Amino acid sequence: MRKLAVLALAVLAASCSGGDDGQAHSFSEPDTLAGEFSYVYGYLMAEASADYGDIDFSQIIHGVSDFASSASDFSAAEMNDIMARYQQQLISEREAARAALAGKNRKVAEDFLAVNGQRMGVVTLPSGMQYEVLGKGDGESAADASVAVVDYTLTLPDGAVADSSYDRRHSSEFSLDQVIPGFAEAIRQMDVGDRTRFWIPPDLGYGDQGTVGIDPGSLLIFDIELISIE
Repeated sequence: MRKLAVLALAVLAASCSGGDDGQAHSFSEPDTLAGEFSYVYGYLMAEASADYGDIDFSQIIHGVSDFASSASDFSAAEMNDIMARYQQQLISEREAARAALAGKNRKVAEDFLAVNGQRMGVVTLPSGMQYEVLGKGDGESAADASVAVVDYTLTLPDGAVADSSYDRRHSSEFSLDQVIPGFAEAIRQMDVGDRTRFWIPPDLGYGDQGTVGIDPGSLLIFDIELISIE
């Protein structure tokens, strides 16, 4: 397996760097299971390398060659230190990019809410969240609810739909102590049967971290129909 790893790295590095004439190497298709595994192993290693930024494939060749000849430019301790420092550099770069995006999105949210809050029918709460009643129900108040069954659509400022119970064709049940603060506050503004649109600022949503499909610092726009409460 160790030899297989070395060979896969060598193939990966050589194929990415090209031959002496600057042209990419051509290879025969694998015709055994071991060959197919070797191909997949090398392919996945190349795919994974995209997570590491500016990979220098000439130095990969250098490292593979030194390993094969039992030589090394660095001690094991030095290698561990290099890996740790590079990982930290990547983390710092990603955090800086996330912070910059969050700042940009927060400005979009702030500007939008300043204008939206002036529209007739829009109510701004002390928390900064805004809402507009789209349809009034005649059920009980959800002010003290702990569980809510709802239909909803979550839209982002660019109009993209991030989530929707309507798309799933099934209402959703939420414990209000396990959702983002803005969603819990929104539900408690409603009566059963209400249909309401809420604009939830970043600090009441997913903040500067964001989540899957939602960028950091994003304003959240929820259209909620409250079906029942507990």
